[in-house]
Amino acid sequence: KRALRWLGAYHVPVIVLSATLPALRRQRIVEAYLGAKHDTAPADGWQTSRAYPLLVYSDGAKVCSLPIVQNDVSHTVSICPLADKDIGEVLAQQLSEGGCAGVIVNTVKRAQELAQALRIQFGNDCVLLYHARFLMPDRAKLEERLLDALGKPCKDRLRPTKLIVVGTQVMEQSLDIDLDLLITDLFPMDLLLQRIGRLHRHFRKRKAKLATAQCYVLGMNEASFERGASAIYGDYLLMRTKALLPAQITLPQDISPLVQAVYDPDTALPIPPAGYDNAKDAWDLRIAKKESAAKAFRLKEPALSSKYGRTINALLDSPLNVSDQRGEAAVRDSDPSMAGGRPKRFSRYGALRKGRSRHCQPACAPAARALCQPQNANRCHFRAGSHKSHKVPSLAAIRMAQGRIGVDTRHCAKRHHLRPYHSLRF
Repeated sequence: KRALRWLGAYHVPVIVLSATLPALRRQRIVEAYLGAKHDTAPADGWQTSRAYPLLVYSDGAKVCSLPIVQNDVSHTVSICPLADKDIGEVLAQQLSEGGCAGVIVNTVKRAQELAQALRIQFGNDCVLLYHARFLMPDRAKLEERLLDALGKPCKDRLRPTKLIVVGTQVMEQSLDIDLDLLITDLFPMDLLLQRIGRLHRHFRKRKAKLATAQCYVLGMNEASFERGASAIYGDYLLMRTKALLPAQITLPQDISPLVQAVYDPDTALPIPPAGYDNAKDAWDLRIAKKESAAKAFRLKEPALSSKYGRTINALLDSPLNVSDQRGEAAVRDSDPSMAGGRPKRFSRYGALRKGRSRHCQPACAPAARALCQPQNANRCHFRAGSHKSHKVPSLAAIRMAQGRIGVDTRHCAKRHHLRPYHSLRF
């Protein structure tokens, strides 16, 4: 919001694009850019409009909205509850004649475990694992492979007879793939609709069992939410999504009404689930903490100083009395990856730290041995008081432990004081 305020103060044009933007977020974006208060009186109803697609624009003096008429063909998606234990059975039944399915879950660990189980059932060639913790060169190759296999119909492109892609949230991010079948963890409504957008995305001839778009949602009949989803999104949004998710969705007509209903606190649930009030309080506290953390490190309000006239140079006159590292630590939601530091010496079975050996648990022993074998280690010299030699795992060893051997490599990496997949910089 503060960045938008600065851009608006100096009349820098800003374009915000989103397929699933809640009305309240839309209102706050516009008002932050214009410097207006949140209690601005509605002009033409742009604050609460549920039209889709909707263009909201401003000339600096007033805000207007314009619904856009589209001639795209709509299609219906069936929403079916599914238990984790039935994933393999449903995939085997629906893909018996062939087809391409996607399974999107909340955490990398869950994706790795599920991919390993499906490989045992369907074979390695039919299951592809895709998540954000691959090294960037490997991830780029995976994206190219996915687009080549599941992208837009093309005469030179041969679609696989059978393929199951298991992944996390990265499968929704600017990845133009077309799935015949979708299985997904329960997500907040806007993210769930983003994933459903990969289902029957392009017009093509499909197998009889997959002619109708079907989305199976995991956890719909469970008393509690999957732990990863609860930690990432909070129970409040998951409860509202679960209560307001219909048995059928018509795209794109239902996108805006469903998103607005979930994020509008004035939209009451038909039957509030147990613990709903506590979940709402926890969500409000979570948002308040994030806003408080950001407030301490954000820029001051822009002032059109006569010293610089109408230039944006005044931005340089608003220094923060904190370091970049402290600012990042205060506002970053995810765990920071290791970007540097003194490398540790690896033994064959564990990592030596301060003279003590930490051994891996049996579940991650194969990955540990792969990381710690002498042939997979490079020597790196690091000067810290005295010049010493340390062993660090090679890229080949890290790639070997990226989930391809079906073990919990996050646990293994923590035991070895190493953040996997991201960076080894000294």
